[in-house]
Parts: sequence; C-alpha cells; structure tokens
Amino acid sequence: MNVLRIYILLGIAAILFSYQLSANNPKADSLNELIIKENDQTKKVDYLIQLCKLYQYSNISRAITTGKQAKFLAEKINRQDLLTDARLELSRSYSLNGNMDIALEILDSTLLINREVVDHHKDADIHGLAGYIQWRRGKNDQARERYESCLQLSIKYKYLKGEAIANKGFGDLEERDGNYFSALDFYETALNITKSIKDIELEINITNAIGIVYDYQGNLQRAQELYIEALTKAEKIKNYVRAEGICSNVASILYYLDNDEKAIEYYLKSLSYATETNNTSGKATSYQGLSTTYKRLGDLNKAKLYANNDLEIRLLLNDKRGLSYAHKNLGAIYHTEKKYALAEKEYILGLRYAEETGQKIKIIVMHKQLGRLYNDTGDYNSAIKVLNKAKELCTEINAPRELCLIYEDLADSYANSGNLKKAFEYQKLFSDLIQTLTNQDIQEQSARMQTIYETKNRDEKIATLEQQKLLNEKIINQSKLVKNLLLVGLLLLFVLVALFYNLSRIKQKNNNILKAKNNEIDNQRQEIQQSLEIKETLLKEIHHRVKNNLQIISSLLNLQSKNIKDKNVLSSLNEGKNRVEAMSLIHQNLYQSDNLTSISMHNYLEQLMHHLSSSFHSNDKIVKYQIETNNVEFDIDTAIPIGLIVNELVSNAYKHAFPRQQKGNIYINLSKKDNKEFVLEVKDDGIGIPMNLDIKKTNSLGLKLVKSLSTKQLKGSLEISNSKGTVFEIKFKDESLVSIL
Repeated sequence: MNVLRIYILLGIAAILFSYQLSANNPKADSLNELIIKENDQTKKVDYLIQLCKLYQYSNISRAITTGKQAKFLAEKINRQDLLTDARLELSRSYSLNGNMDIALEILDSTLLINREVVDHHKDADIHGLAGYIQWRRGKNDQARERYESCLQLSIKYKYLKGEAIANKGFGDLEERDGNYFSALDFYETALNITKSIKDIELEINITNAIGIVYDYQGNLQRAQELYIEALTKAEKIKNYVRAEGICSNVASILYYLDNDEKAIEYYLKSLSYATETNNTSGKATSYQGLSTTYKRLGDLNKAKLYANNDLEIRLLLNDKRGLSYAHKNLGAIYHTEKKYALAEKEYILGLRYAEETGQKIKIIVMHKQLGRLYNDTGDYNSAIKVLNKAKELCTEINAPRELCLIYEDLADSYANSGNLKKAFEYQKLFSDLIQTLTNQDIQEQSARMQTIYETKNRDEKIATLEQQKLLNEKIINQSKLVKNLLLVGLLLLFVLVALFYNLSRIKQKNNNILKAKNNEIDNQRQEIQQSLEIKETLLKEIHHRVKNNLQIISSLLNLQSKNIKDKNVLSSLNEGKNRVEAMSLIHQNLYQSDNLTSISMHNYLEQLMHHLSSSFHSNDKIVKYQIETNNVEFDIDTAIPIGLIVNELVSNAYKHAFPRQQKGNIYINLSKKDNKEFVLEVKDDGIGIPMNLDIKKTNSLGLKLVKSLSTKQLKGSLEISNSKGTVFEIKFKDESLVSIL
C-alpha cells in the first residue's frame, strides 16, 4: 500500500510539474509554431536543431525525437553542415539519457560527414562529446585520446570553448584515478576559460564537478556550497536535466550528515526532475539514492523497490558505471536481512563493474562492504584481507573520509579475531584521523571569520553615517532659524532653498547607503547562521563517534573477559566496562540532544542506573532505586566525574550493601544549595559501611576514584556516614553551571 501511494504521489507531482515546464517554456512553443509555418526547408532544419537544444534542458525524449526529425530533413535536402549539427545534438540527447552506445555510434559517423564540411570547431565538439561518452562507458584510454584531439584542434583553430571542454574532460579522468589535486587544476583552467566566454551551461557542469572532488576528499561544506551554486544557476536558466543530477549530489551530502529526511526530500526532487524531463539515467541515480537512504531508515521494502528500479534501468542502458553501485545497494539490503550468500554475490558483481570501469573510489567502497560482510559472518581473515586492499587504495588516491571508516572496520575485525593490540592500533588511527578531518574543517571555517570582521567594520561605518545624519539635521534646523531671522530678500531665500535641496539629496543618498548596508549585513548574518548549523551537525557527529569509540573499548574489554577465569580479574574488567559505559552515555546524551552544551542529569542518571541495574540483576534479591535531581543540567566537564562517582558508589552498594537482605533501596539526590553550591548524596538502606574504614588507606580502587573525583576533579568535599545504611555526601561548586530549570 505504501509503494502504491508513492507512485500515485509521484504521478500527481509529475502531471503538475509537466504542466509547469510546459507553461514556462514559451521559446519551445514559439519554435514549434515557426516550424509548422515555415516553408523554407533549410530554416526548418535550423529551427529543429535549436528546438532539440532547448528540449535538452527540459524533455530529453522530445529532444531525441526532434533531433531525429532534424537529421532526417537535413539528409533529405542534402545539407551536410546542418546534418553535422543535427547528428551532434541527437548524440548529445542520447548521452544525456544514458544511451552511451547509441550516442557514440552516431558521433563516429558524424565525424566523417563533418570532414566534408571542414568545420574545425565542430570537429573539436565531436571529439569532446565522444571523450565524455567514452569516460561514461569506463573507457578511460579512449576518452583521453578524444580529449587530446579536442584540445589540439581547439588550440590550433583558437576555439576557447573546445579548450574548456578538453580541460574539464582531463579533470574528470584525473578525478576517477583519485588524483584530486591534478583534477582541480584542470577544472580551474576550464572554469576560467568558461567564465571568459560566458558559457553558463559549461560553468554549471564544471562547478558541480569541483564539488564532487571536495565531496570525495571529505570537505563536505565546500562541496555543498559548490553544489548549491551549480543548482541555483541550473534552475535559473531552467536546465532541469542538469538540476536533477545536482539535486542528487546535494542529497548525498545530507545523507552523509545523517539528515535522512532532508536527503529524501532532495532525492525526490531529483526524481521529479528526471521524470518530467524523461531522463532515464537521472531516474536511476535518484532511485539509487532513495534506496540507500530508506535502507538506513530500516524500511527495507522501499529500499529494495528503489534498488531494483535502479538495477533495471542500468541493465537497460548497459551502464557499467552505475551497475557497480546498483549491485552494492542490493547487496547491502541482503546484508541487513542476513542473507549473506546473496549479499556477497551482489558485492562481488559491484566490485567487478567498478574495476572494469576503473572507478577507484567505488572499488574502495565495494571492498569496505565485503569487509563488513565477512566481519558479520565471522570470517575475520577475509575481512582483514579486503579491508587492507581498500586501505591501500585510499592512501593511493587520498580519500581520507573512506580511510577513516576502513580504520574503524579493521579495528572491529582485529578485535573480533582476538588481536587486541592491532584492534587498538586501528582504533587509534581512526580517532586521530576523524579529529584531523574535523580540525581541517574548523581551520577552513576560520577564514569565514573574516566576514564577521567585515561586518563589524560595516557597523562602525553605519554609526558614522548616523552621526552624519544627525549633523545634517542640525544644519537643516539652523538653516531654518536663519531663514526666519534673516528676511533680506529673494537672493538669500534662493540660497537657502538651494542649500535645503542639496542637504535633502545628501540625506536621501545616506538613507539609500544605510539600506544597502543593512541588506548586506542581513545576508552575512544568514551565512553565519548557516555555518553555525553545519558546525552543530559536525559537533554531533564527533560526539557520536566518541560514543562509538567508547563502545568499541567496552567490546574489547568484553572480548578479553571471555578468556579470564580469575574472578577478581574478571570483576575488575567488568568495573572498567561500567566506567566506560558511564562516559559513553554522556556523549550519547549530547549528540541526541538539541542542546550541545548541557546534559540533563536526571535523564543521564536514569540511563546509568538502568544499565547498572541490568548489570547487577539477581533473582535472589530485589534492589530498587530512586533519583531526584531538581532538573539540574551540567556541561560535560562536570557531568563525567559525577557519572563516574555514581557508577562506583552504586556498584559498591549492589555488591556489598545487601548480603543478607532480600530487598534493598538505593537513593540518589542531586540538589543546589546557596552560593552555587551543589550536594550529591548517594545512600542505601543496607548493612552500612564498616565504622573503622579509612578511605585514605583503603585498597579499594573504586573508593579511591570517588575521593579523587570529589576533591580534585569537582574541587569539593566528601563525607561518609552510617545512618540506616551508608551515606556518601559530596559538596561542590560549579562555576560552569549551564542552567537549572
């Protein structure tokens, strides 16, 4: 039923969007009218070629049909020059739809026809388009030969657009090989040429390509800025075919940042564009993204539906580049369903297509997927083998984002195989790299602080203008006084009127300047707000990763405990696991909260007590707990020592306070006194602590930790008493208190 509803909604959207495109395409309507009325066959062919180019923006199937009509009519009137143009645009239309084999077949014969016409610029265009098609087909050597021909012709016959096309093509080839810095050099050369000739369509393509490079390098903010820039320009010139592909790129960034709802919104927008422009290849791209996102959301039915739609189109188009990820997505779904044999088959197919088309980044991803599969099936040696291959490729092409994930997967492989030393090494590499990537992003953000500085300068200029405005008003008032006092004739009156008029113009000019400056400042504030939102997302991701790191450490301790028979050592490891869990819950609360600066102590202590209760659960006795915090919130520096203190005291209570009792109670009270002083009280109604216990001389690591955290970390005091059980009272002051609700 859900699937049917999706298709109904897409159908309605398609009808509305189609009407909108038709209504907003008066040029196409005008050309169609001219074609119907035109008797001159030569002009009619020319109109058909223009119409074909126009439909390449909004309706690819119509572009193909119109291109065929232009080709047929040009052949009929035997105009070789027009036939070259018609065949070139027909080939371009097929390539936009993903029909690369047909497009290349048309181009090869077009080159022979154009040699009779001797149009060297057209020769360059044909070689440039052929290079792109060979690149899409995964034939890198043939693509490079075509781009070389395009560049040589363009330089020889001074064709700047051809030079831009060739440089963009070389950049695409370098990007596929993972040579990102070289790719950016070619793209920048192409972009400079394109801006000089004001070819907005080519500028959009290059801007999008640069965004892809930054995307692969892990610089998501810069990539997103470039994607949005390209998308805005594409929509401005109503090139909805190009807008479709860029929407998918925007969605992929949102997906990586765990913003699944927004990612689906952009993938559906991309699918709507692809449907209404009859872009078969674009539909496949949108289906691929939707499949990946719904799989992460746990809706495997939708994920499988979109994955199969994607695979069907890729097979129809013989799109080997796209088939790599189509099989990867199906494999990931089978993987989630624990159909491991089917998943492995799909992953291997995806890897084969990635290797056949020379897509190194996709080869890395396929090895990574296989590594995770082998980890889940317990084949850790195979997992380590394929993950190491992926690691080598990441180093070769400088793909830090993927390398970071592979380090994390290798840590899992070695931990599960019992090699804890290697597991720790790779976990450390992962932590260092994720910190490096985050620091790089922060450094790039610092450049944006220049905007704040400039805004401050503008504020000072505005203050100066306000003073000038007050001065002008004072002068006007004085002039009015002079006018009333000095009635000396028409000459002086004319002077005063002229002065008043001049001051009014100055005032109006100043008002206009102030208005423009205010608008500019508003725009700057919006950019800063957007930057802060991105940083907040990245900060949440850091807390998420830290939580994952702590959980891996807990898993390593758990694995280590399986081989230990000594009860004392085993107890120490379990205590260590509980301490790690106490810190992990802090980071979990932060990344799940809308407020990244504070932690609700009540929620946190509830989660911690639930974990401890589960750890010490016993059928022999029932221990209940009660928490009262008065809705206090602390920052991470205060919350962590409190969590560790509660963890130690509650663990001791569970283990020692109720040896002869069937029931027991533990009470936790966190309250605020005067002068920013807080009191943390942990007590039980058990047998009580020995009266002769000296906490300074005790051998208990837990009690030593409690004392150290209370007096050194929180800079407070610790008191212990027996009152119907044991009472630990810690008084401390917190200067960094966030809020008390």
